Amino acid sequence: MRRAVIALVLLAAVAAVGWQVARTYIVIRPLDLQDQVDGAGGEQPGLIAKGAQKQDRPEGVREIDARELLRGLRSEDSEERDAAYENAAAAERLPFDEDLVRLMIVWLRSGDSVRAKRAYAVLLRVGPRVLQHTEPLLRSPDGVLRIWGLIFYGGLKRFGFENVAYPPMLPFLEDEDDRVRRVAMSIVSGGIPYDEDVAAYLLDQIKPSAGALYYGPEAGLARMGPKGVAHILAMLDDPKLLYNGLGGLHSAPADVIRSILPRLGRLIEDDSNEDAQLAAVQLLFKLEGDFEVLLPTLTKALRGESFVVRNAILMALEQMEGRAAPALDVVIEALDDSDERIANRAAGILGDLGAQPEKVLPALREALRGDAARAAAVSSGQFGLAALPYLQDAMDHGDEDERYAALHGVAVLGPKAEPLRERVIGMLEIDDYELQTLAAATIGKLGVLGAPGIPGILRLLREDVLTPGSAAGILIEIGKPAEAAILTELRSGDDARRLPVVHMLGAFHGRSAFAIDDLAPFLQDDDAQVRLAALRAIACSTWATSIWDGVKPANDPPLWRRVRALIDPLQRDKDSRVNNFARRNVAELDRMLR
Repeated sequence: MRRAVIALVLLAAVAAVGWQVARTYIVIRPLDLQDQVDGAGGEQPGLIAKGAQKQDRPEGVREIDARELLRGLRSEDSEERDAAYENAAAAERLPFDEDLVRLMIVWLRSGDSVRAKRAYAVLLRVGPRVLQHTEPLLRSPDGVLRIWGLIFYGGLKRFGFENVAYPPMLPFLEDEDDRVRRVAMSIVSGGIPYDEDVAAYLLDQIKPSAGALYYGPEAGLARMGPKGVAHILAMLDDPKLLYNGLGGLHSAPADVIRSILPRLGRLIEDDSNEDAQLAAVQLLFKLEGDFEVLLPTLTKALRGESFVVRNAILMALEQMEGRAAPALDVVIEALDDSDERIANRAAGILGDLGAQPEKVLPALREALRGDAARAAAVSSGQFGLAALPYLQDAMDHGDEDERYAALHGVAVLGPKAEPLRERVIGMLEIDDYELQTLAAATIGKLGVLGAPGIPGILRLLREDVLTPGSAAGILIEIGKPAEAAILTELRSGDDARRLPVVHMLGAFHGRSAFAIDDLAPFLQDDDAQVRLAALRAIACSTWATSIWDGVKPANDPPLWRRVRALIDPLQRDKDSRVNNFARRNVAELDRMLR
């Protein structure tokens, strides 16, 4: 009797476990399906059993019954099968199911590339247990199937299964099928544990060559850990393999590169081999700092004749951003480079570094007199209020080019440049087209603080210095204060003042609702261009726009009906441009009002 009771308890426990497995639910996330086909992974917290806590689940996450999913994948109905695949490709994990895995292997062997990719995406989610079924593919006489067998290893690692052990890779690196060899090299280049036979093969493949090598045998060696990196470092002592070794170091950890900085410094100084110089400089991109030992070397190289090397040094420092602060003096010296491109890049970097304004700003002020003036001004603006005295000096005492450059710095400062506002507005009066247009654009960057400049901007609009579109953009940036000035112009009774504003409001992108009543009379103007501009401004007033959100319909049915009544007669306008525009907008308004 006691044994019977124990047996019943065990049977109940097994049944409960079986029921729990049968009722496994799969977590589905709204992922990009093509990424899933390509084997990209995301978070994989695993299966969630029925009844799991759901209150913390991100929006868009849902669960589906594993049994339903597997049944759908086996379905003969293509639509049901497609729907099941989309769910499977968005799953975090799929449970192992012998029949499902066998079906996916059939898909892989089918020769149908779409089915094969789908099978790959599904099998990746099952995990390493699929390898017992995919390993036979490695021995297939069909090169495509050998490839599928290989890429499961790389795919599973990318998908979060770190404990997957690669098969011996040397046979595939020497495979008779070139496609298999390329895939094997791709896997090896992505990084496998150190393998003496594979390392020997990779070393045999490395030949002296021109051009940077970021992908290939060098990368494979560098990613094999300390033993592989040792092979790369040995190449630096062989002039014939030097360039290959430098190329391989792009795949080595940053601490390895940091450990050989003096060695790299000697290569950067040796201007007899520009390719090696450039490759050594490019390794600086890998560093996150601690390169002070190279500063004298970099200074010397920046005084050299090779534009390519000088430019590469500055690009590397630019990439480091704030971490390149120790190189501040190096970059300041480059402001005087004879090549305008180098001087401009150096000026731009100084703003990104944001270090030691008391040293940098005087240097940038001096640069406002040179070829890098605009970049120097923009960088100055990045230092905020500290830049004001230097920009003011340029505007008060500089020549025309210096003032023009300084405006770029003021634009970067934006509302912080309020103390310079009157100087900028005064530039609207200078008889110089470029200065006037840049001053007007800079006033816009002041935002609402630029309101005193509105009359000058409207004057430049009347004089055709500013286009309707550019004037509209500036006034939109200034904001609400522009509305009263615009209405004053429309009500002036002077066509020389009114008509340019009508044309400008056609480019006001949904912000012209305040002027509808004053625009309405222009819908009957004798000039079709004026009618079209007024129509455009009124019709677009039913839309709300922003630089960031694009164009969206304003939720204002009374406004829609009012606008529709105004533009409806223009559907019969004698000018085709006017009536076509009116018809399209009336149809859109009718749709919105339904």
